[in-house]
Amino acid sequence: MTTITISSGQTVSSDTVSSGNSEIVLSGGTAVSTTVLRGGSLVNSGGTVSGVVVSQGASLVDYGGTLTGLVVKPGGQAEIHVSSGSGSGFKVGNGIELLIGDGFTETHARVATGGGLEVLSGGHAVRTAVGPRGALILEGGSANATTVSSGGVVEISGGTAAGIVVLKGGRVIDGGVTSNVVLSGASEGVASGGLAVGTIVRAGGSLVVANSATASALKVGNGGHAIVYSGGLIESGTVSSGGSLTIAGESDHIQVSRGAHVTVTGRGSAADTLVYGGGALSVFGGGLAEATLIGKGGSLTVASAGGASDTMIRSGGTMTVGSGGHVFDTILAGGTEVAADGAIVLGVTTFAANAQHSTLAVGANTIEPYVSVSGFGGTNRIDFTDLKFGATLKHSFQEAASHTSGILTVNVGGRVDRIMLFGQYVAAGFHFTDDGTGHAVVTYSKPPSTHVSELAVAHSG
Repeated sequence: MTTITISSGQTVSSDTVSSGNSEIVLSGGTAVSTTVLRGGSLVNSGGTVSGVVVSQGASLVDYGGTLTGLVVKPGGQAEIHVSSGSGSGFKVGNGIELLIGDGFTETHARVATGGGLEVLSGGHAVRTAVGPRGALILEGGSANATTVSSGGVVEISGGTAAGIVVLKGGRVIDGGVTSNVVLSGASEGVASGGLAVGTIVRAGGSLVVANSATASALKVGNGGHAIVYSGGLIESGTVSSGGSLTIAGESDHIQVSRGAHVTVTGRGSAADTLVYGGGALSVFGGGLAEATLIGKGGSLTVASAGGASDTMIRSGGTMTVGSGGHVFDTILAGGTEVAADGAIVLGVTTFAANAQHSTLAVGANTIEPYVSVSGFGGTNRIDFTDLKFGATLKHSFQEAASHTSGILTVNVGGRVDRIMLFGQYVAAGFHFTDDGTGHAVVTYSKPPSTHVSELAVAHSG
């Protein structure tokens, strides 16, 4: 193995560095028209190198000297270090890795096929274009206004990136911090410890939030999809226009509308979700929705092994609880809750004060021994979807000794449903009719001859 050192004041022209050999150009030294063959290496340590050709299997490392006329052939590798200054329009081609160090800012770099631009701590890359099979790697540095084409990738490890536009087929791997990434048919993966702020997921785009990763101010629409895995978190966001979100981790303050669908499953949890205007939220398989607000045109479906607690349903909103699904402490504020046969309704279902035309529909074996209800009366309804309306229907009301609650029993041909009502009621105030499907529905109004309260008093437990 032979090492040739070109010192200050020396010039070497048309040299060939063969396999196993190396050439080092020191400050003040000059190498012109050098060819580096397979297994050979050239190191520029502050000198001047021009017209160098790096062959397949050969390498060049430049530590801040002057480098011009570089040609890297397929299979060759060039590593270029720059720091303390600025540059513009670098083209990082096949086999070239440009490392931007502390204090250096590169603007309008183009990373072509097989090229790599690595931004170290203190370095900055602005308006970089990453082409097919090109890579922008942040190792503690920063990048702004990056465009990633199909097959290109941005990989962030401890750095920050803002304003990335990722076109169809491009990728972002986020182990640092990103902001305002736009995914159009592209993907972003937020790795453990990573943070994605303001990501926009458009048609064909996807965002994956891994364990111990976080996304905030997320926007998913136009057929885009996002998923947060166990241990991951989405702090806030909107899902609309046919977008979808799967939550197996945690989410907080998500808005769902305009044909969008959010699914909570696999022990995932969604807190303070707003569902309205054609949006849908589904919970099953160990998932839990907490403090959901369902507005006009919104729907919540709680399927087998799914749960929902402290849900409020406003006018035009609907919650459907399937067999094996469980709900706790629902508030009906003009909306509808439908509990199918085998659904589990726990806590107290409350008809909100001054909210009319709310409906609670309960099926057979919804919960034993009864469903608990507060605030029932006026135009609000309880629909017994397992009991036929007709002449055989009988009902009774047994008031508790405290005169603050009682049990409404409805019997149709030996089939019995019971409702625990908190408030003051009498049997004569219950009015049964056909719900339009042949089943019994009940309303309550105070009989003229009584002086009991029409509405339920607050339930104290």
